[in-house]
Amino acid sequence: MSTYQDMQDRIADELKRTDLSTQIQRAIQDAIRHFKDEGFSEAESYHVETLVLQQADYALPADFSSAVQWLIAYDDTVQPMSVETIQTINAWDTDRTTPKDGRPLYVALWGTNFRVWPTPQASTYEVRIYYISNIAPPTAPTDAGFWMNEGERLIRTYAKGLIYADVLKQYDRFAEEEKMAGTEHSRLISRTESRHFNADVVPWS
Repeated sequence: MSTYQDMQDRIADELKRTDLSTQIQRAIQDAIRHFKDEGFSEAESYHVETLVLQQADYALPADFSSAVQWLIAYDDTVQPMSVETIQTINAWDTDRTTPKDGRPLYVALWGTNFRVWPTPQASTYEVRIYYISNIAPPTAPTDAGFWMNEGERLIRTYAKGLIYADVLKQYDRFAEEEKMAGTEHSRLISRTESRHFNADVVPWS
């Protein structure tokens, strides 16, 4: 199990520099920020929000990056919600004092919140969100997790590229590391996609 400190040590070794510890830490964090919204397998998450009577606005999960699917559950039924812009939903609610209520079938994102429409007329609804999360970056030297293990080569090569570009001004080396990071990014995305598609060949009949 590789840790945050292991990655720092390896980058320093590969750069043949022992005087760039602060720059290496910054580059690792910058590399993670660059890839934090990608739809890797480990970033797939799920959240259930119980709706409140006459409340339209709710906080998104703190680690929310992007939605994969919105569902509304009520009684014994689960059905997809349609995504609209906040402008569209606001235009539907022309009555300032008594917004239209009913079964929420639409959702819009705005800032760190989401709004459902119509406003729920009961507290018996659940919004179920399948989404891509922001995988937290490491902070302590002993932290491990996705970025330091399955995503280790992606972050290490991209971080080295940042050091070559921002610190050492060796732009040819930056291009080499960026290319390697791109290859590893493609591998991780392909691995994720393979989880969601049937690889078996179905005979035509």
